[in-house]
Amino acid sequence: MQQKLQEQLEKIENIATIPGNAFQIIQMINDPDSSLQAISKLIEQDMSLTTKILKIANSPFIGYVSEVDTVQRALTILGLNQVKNMVLAIALYSAFINFKETENFSREKFWQHSFGTGQIARTFANKLNIHMRGEEFVGGVIHDIGKIIIDQYFPEQFEEILRHSQEHQIPLVESEIKLLGADHMEIGGWLLRRWKFPENLIAVVSYHHTPSKADKYQELVSIIQISEVLCELWGVGFDDDVKACVIEELEGWQILQNSIPRLAGLDIEMFTMELYQEMSKALEFFKIAKS
Repeated sequence: MQQKLQEQLEKIENIATIPGNAFQIIQMINDPDSSLQAISKLIEQDMSLTTKILKIANSPFIGYVSEVDTVQRALTILGLNQVKNMVLAIALYSAFINFKETENFSREKFWQHSFGTGQIARTFANKLNIHMRGEEFVGGVIHDIGKIIIDQYFPEQFEEILRHSQEHQIPLVESEIKLLGADHMEIGGWLLRRWKFPENLIAVVSYHHTPSKADKYQELVSIIQISEVLCELWGVGFDDDVKACVIEELEGWQILQNSIPRLAGLDIEMFTMELYQEMSKALEFFKIAKS
């Protein structure tokens, strides 16, 4: 990132922040000595978050047949890792909910694409029997967070970037570098470092277009890259960085194929058709998150 741009970012006083209660909840969930009762009580102090967790536990996103009417019961059904990642995803969305929207950039479509990518990443990892702890879902939700920062704090440049990308029919990331001096991956990575996020999620945001640069997190970042493309090809949301490509030619696909040989047997067309229900779940989660 150019020094001048970084200095401009550092000077932004009202940059988005994650609500403190979200980090407290996550820290408590990460503490093996924390009880379900204690975690439930902490969540219940936030009425909005409590309502959303109960809505998620009772939604088609989960598919539980009986009514879930307490947070503690929701924690049992959803699992602590899933709740932790849902709390983080909701907190991230909430941090940017009041931002002014740029005329040519649909925040609604952006978040639909983000939650859609997260859900596809979860489904894709399960399909390959890759056991993660939900970081693939959160990684999908936050992978393009740098675009929101550009949209909010550099609106004139962002309008120019959008126009330049459309006029020249090139990926947005190329226009970002040419006109801003950095791309949304660099800016998003800077933001997550400022927020002291885990290194694996910083890697997702920083390298989701170039997963080979992600060092020990290449597998996770590759899943996000493929899921982002699948989400766009499926027609959910907004992303000008993946206009036309062949899944099997993606850098992330090649990385996963080397480490997971069974990937070669995956029927991409069939898998894409199977995503209908998963995308419905993602849009349901997004609807709950913004309620």
